[in-house]
Amino acid sequence: MVELSTSARKGLDDYLQQVRTYLRWSKSLDRHEVEQNITEHIERELEGSPEPVSASVLDGVLARLGSPRQWVPPEAMHWWGKLILKLRTDSEDWRLSYISFSLLLVGVLLMFLVSPLQVVFFAGSFITARAALAAAGPEDLGAQKWLLYPILLAVSVAFVLTLFLGPALLAGIVAAELHEVHWIRRDSHMGAIAFVYTATMLVTSLWWMLLGLISCKWPGLIRQPLRPFADRFNRRRGLAISGVGLLLLAFLAGFVALYMNGAFDIFMG
Repeated sequence: MVELSTSARKGLDDYLQQVRTYLRWSKSLDRHEVEQNITEHIERELEGSPEPVSASVLDGVLARLGSPRQWVPPEAMHWWGKLILKLRTDSEDWRLSYISFSLLLVGVLLMFLVSPLQVVFFAGSFITARAALAAAGPEDLGAQKWLLYPILLAVSVAFVLTLFLGPALLAGIVAAELHEVHWIRRDSHMGAIAFVYTATMLVTSLWWMLLGLISCKWPGLIRQPLRPFADRFNRRRGLAISGVGLLLLAFLAGFVALYMNGAFDIFMG
């Protein structure tokens, strides 16, 4: 591949990213083959050009290549890809954003009526927002973010809280029930509060260590559900999650040691 300037490389990456977006809707086209055809064509066009190739020269080549959408003809798309494309065509490409925000507002209004239908509207709003995000990409949404991000952010926060604190809550509930068992209460030498706290912290620390290692190995498991807010999540952040879990485990070990030595007798039964 010919050497490109920094701005030209960014322009090419943006073009290929748009092509990949449309290729997600394809039922038959091979992504690698299409990208190879594009890069080979660009290389032929730029042959003999002064290097590094400037953004203006590359823009001329991309203009002759045509819109990224043309690489996925309608007959090669899934039905849902055609639907999304139809909703985003020409000057009315805000329709997905309007639909998503409208569904969100209806869901919020239904909350005051205590209607179970609110879940359906929230789900519809989220799915529509993700479709709009997939069709355009975060950098191309512009002002549409104000319509799409509320539901995406709400679901992302709920996902994060469930992922990080769900096991802890479950462990606390189970520990509270287990402490009622006679032999556990007798052999644990802990009051109910200390026992529940210890079980909750133990499960939380072990879960965070495991979650960190998994997300370090496969960071896409975090990035994809939390798009676009976790697009910068990487292996280092996965290791950081494991590190926090290890610190919690060390803190718990210190707490248990102090408790067994009677340091908290005043506060816990």
